[in-house]
Amino acid sequence: MSKVQVGTSPNSMSGGIAALPPQVCPLALGLAGLGGLLTHWARIQGTDLTPLPLAFALVAATLLAAYAAKVLLVPSAVWKDASDPGPLAALSGGPAAIQALAVRFGWLLGPFLTQSTLLACLSLSLVISCRFAILCFRKGVLPDATWFPALLLSGMSVVTVSAAGPAWLQSYMPGLFWSLMVLYYPLKAIVAYRMLFSANRLAILPNAGMNLLMAPASFFTVAHLSSGKPGGDAMGLVLFMDSTVFCLATLRMLYVRRASWAHSFHPSYVAFTFPAASTATAAVLAAERLPLISGPLLWAWATLLAAVVTCVIFSVLVRFIWFLSGVTAVVPISKEEKQQ
Repeated sequence: MSKVQVGTSPNSMSGGIAALPPQVCPLALGLAGLGGLLTHWARIQGTDLTPLPLAFALVAATLLAAYAAKVLLVPSAVWKDASDPGPLAALSGGPAAIQALAVRFGWLLGPFLTQSTLLACLSLSLVISCRFAILCFRKGVLPDATWFPALLLSGMSVVTVSAAGPAWLQSYMPGLFWSLMVLYYPLKAIVAYRMLFSANRLAILPNAGMNLLMAPASFFTVAHLSSGKPGGDAMGLVLFMDSTVFCLATLRMLYVRRASWAHSFHPSYVAFTFPAASTATAAVLAAERLPLISGPLLWAWATLLAAVVTCVIFSVLVRFIWFLSGVTAVVPISKEEKQQ
């Protein structure tokens, strides 16, 4: 899309905001996840990296504020995003990112506002999951990796509520964790078969979004190790092995199918952020909290992942901001959006 001169009128500003893609939400979640990764790594290593996680959290908050402006100024464009399974899956990153930031800035918000935010985001995540399931049923959309964030990111509450949620809700978190496990493994089997082994696997999610395949196992490893280890170390080992195997399988898939995603930047590159951050965080926490496999070798692997993931996410952030500078400087608001 070519750039055009834009004035400072309200209509041109609204048009630019309307063009803001929903992928800012998972990018914000990825940045919040990177901040969490660096915080855990520094704590275990005995190093102070406080400015970096804080900087990434502030950038994430800025991205979410930009999309919130879209919600307020151009709600019809947001409804359009929420009317298709693909963009709606990206929107599911919004409540999860807000939860992570609410915990991060809990000292500033205070217990009541923090806990209220967590509850509101959990409710919104469940609404998004239900709407996504209904849309996929109506449109006959078969499972692919975008189903993971859309249906499973309500599990972010397992981590955030365990860290800062109200006591009465914390007692329900093990139940939520096991409910998500019951949903996760059958869905994972279907998606993994379709993306890795089916005859039409090359046509399923032929963009950087295929990286979402590594996301759920690593995220649930983090959730398990951060919320009292429901099921004990055995469940933690199962999830961490799942995370490691699918990290390597996804990397191989990305390499083999690089022609479908590596030629130019696309908003789907945000799929490299939170899945990668949660994979590295899972390795860092496993090295600390799973005694059976912890040791210098696992810590070296976790440190390598943390370094690579930091570079990848920072690179995606820079490319995405450059992409936004071209997209949001274009489209004047439509007559329909003005009327609505």
